[in-house]
Amino acid sequence: MKELNALEANELLENEILLVDVREEHELEVVSFDVKNCLNIPLSEIETRFHEVPKNQKIIVACRAGIRSSQAIQYLIHFGYDGDLLFNLKDGILGWQQSGLKTL
Repeated sequence: MKELNALEANELLENEILLVDVREEHELEVVSFDVKNCLNIPLSEIETRFHEVPKNQKIIVACRAGIRSSQAIQYLIHFGYDGDLLFNLKDGILGWQQSGLKTL
């Protein structure tokens, strides 16, 4: 599985790549990514909502610390997504914050 640190992910996100945040709604109320292209699909809903994720483009998948996002990537691969187009945000939003990147 390909992993990106926060700075690498932020650079890709500037090029209109989609960030899929798999955290639960109550987590988003505490802190969220401040990026243009962000879609929230909680991991608990990924099996029923995976079709909302575009299949033929690069996607960064994120969560709080990088564990649930790697699980979500495994689900997406199982549902026919190309693993070469999926990137896990290493250390999740915690790493994002530690890198000093913008949050809401």
